[in-house]
Amino acid sequence: MERYCSTPDILAACSAACDKCPTKGICLSDNCVGTGSDKTCTFNMKIDLHAGELGYYTVDECGDEPNPTLGVVKGTTYIFKQQDESNYYHPLGLAYYPDGAHANVDELEPGIAPPGSNSSCADNNSCPAPMYIKNGNYLGEYSNNELIAPIADSDNFGLDIYEPEFFFDPVTWRSEVEYKVALKFDINDFEDDIFYFCHIHQYMTGRIKFVDDLGQVLTKANLPTIDYEYDEPSDHDVGCGTFGTGDFILPNTQCPEKFVCGAYEDSYHTADKFAQCINSMNCAMTAGMTTGLTSGSVLALFNHQMIPHHQNAVNMCKALLFSGELFSGYGECEDFDLPDDDYDDDYTIFSYSYYRIIDDVKCRMKALCYEIINKQNSQIQAMRGFLETLAEEDSGVNGVKAKDDCVVTKGDVSYEKHEEEKKNIYDGLRKRARIVGDGFNTIPGILCEPVQGSMYCFPKVDIPAGAIAAAEAQVPASGFGQEEGRCGFRTTFLPSEEVMFLVVDKVRKHHVVLAYSTLDNSMDAISSRVCEYMNMQMWRASLKFYRVEPPTTITASRFNTKFAIVLDMN
Repeated sequence: MERYCSTPDILAACSAACDKCPTKGICLSDNCVGTGSDKTCTFNMKIDLHAGELGYYTVDECGDEPNPTLGVVKGTTYIFKQQDESNYYHPLGLAYYPDGAHANVDELEPGIAPPGSNSSCADNNSCPAPMYIKNGNYLGEYSNNELIAPIADSDNFGLDIYEPEFFFDPVTWRSEVEYKVALKFDINDFEDDIFYFCHIHQYMTGRIKFVDDLGQVLTKANLPTIDYEYDEPSDHDVGCGTFGTGDFILPNTQCPEKFVCGAYEDSYHTADKFAQCINSMNCAMTAGMTTGLTSGSVLALFNHQMIPHHQNAVNMCKALLFSGELFSGYGECEDFDLPDDDYDDDYTIFSYSYYRIIDDVKCRMKALCYEIINKQNSQIQAMRGFLETLAEEDSGVNGVKAKDDCVVTKGDVSYEKHEEEKKNIYDGLRKRARIVGDGFNTIPGILCEPVQGSMYCFPKVDIPAGAIAAAEAQVPASGFGQEEGRCGFRTTFLPSEEVMFLVVDKVRKHHVVLAYSTLDNSMDAISSRVCEYMNMQMWRASLKFYRVEPPTTITASRFNTKFAIVLDMN
């Protein structure tokens, strides 16, 4: 292994021989006091919520690296401080294997001897175990460390009091001021690694290796192994503070053109940047909630729908925290504390009242987002666990298990079916749009622009003044922005193709009778009727070219009937 020098005292030893340097990649705390058996070193723990789906631990003494590998010396007391607000909902645990109880493996407890050790510590509850402390007061009875509490054999090491408080609301939890975990590992015949992890969220585990006084590892191999890779957020997620949205940047074929209107894509304004992040989050949720019902399980469908819904809420709050908008220059939202009401005079109260209100909102929203992120992430893990159980217990329909309901993604049979159905729907809408648009354009006096993606056609209708006066009723338009004094109507082409043919034909008959009933039998009137008939035949021919078959029941318009029409006017 490569070596490097870190703390000043080790740096001095390294000048003589590089073999005396600590192992590279191991974080050693330089935040230590005392010597020998009285030596205590501290790791200040934090949670980087943006480092992955759940977030990962970071340690002040180790920089920004997610879940750094820590080096500890046997017989030295280590304090894992959880004072930072980001530790909310993340009570620290220590185990002999990754993820501890989440994976049904042994944790460090007074009655559990290190695997493979010859120690008899389990017989009297004196094995190495974390000692949980709140506000300087040890919460348990067991002790193998006189620096924390008198030596005592017990199975109570304080976790049963410590962990439940991390379920408090953020403000109440933070008001408790200081939480920390102490560890003194004093079994010499055990040299494998141990692990720190979160008691509430799985897959956040980090490695701890035993080192000598110079920081060299006692065992080079990383054993036991961690059987999963840490998350790597995409560049887009890094810019938003989110996770899992990098593949859903708009435009995306699985999503609408946009979810947030009026935002500028290339703007550096915080709100515009936040809107682009919202667009990708909502697209990810839309795609995630497009699931198969292959197993016929209501329980599976619920979980498959709810997980992306929760993920979207988590990402929204992550992005909001990342934006910096929950901090202000007046009574900055530090540690969830609400703004201070202790002002000196009435003028100060008046001049700062606005900022106090805004700060109060920002602080409460910050606490709300910590709850949403951490609680819903925990619920997501629970729902994934439910799906695992359903997969084991429920054979589903036709051998398809409940877990096999999945997000529709490229490569899946369900995805191909989804794409085929979507194409058929769009093709059908395009055909009906052509039936309506081209059909109206063959009627003298009606002009319909090509439909551009909506489900509506807005024909422009030119009707002689006499025909308008002859109409039995007039109704105001419905607010689609028609110019005052102009006549028109709105059509939708959602009905079937056959129905749309009949609709266009009826409009044709109605309009021609209305438009030309005030005309005599002059050549102009006859010519107009002939043109109308010819245009209808051309419409038929164009539709056949596009493989749209009009019904054979449509005939040329006849004009010898009375009429009544309702005009949609603005």
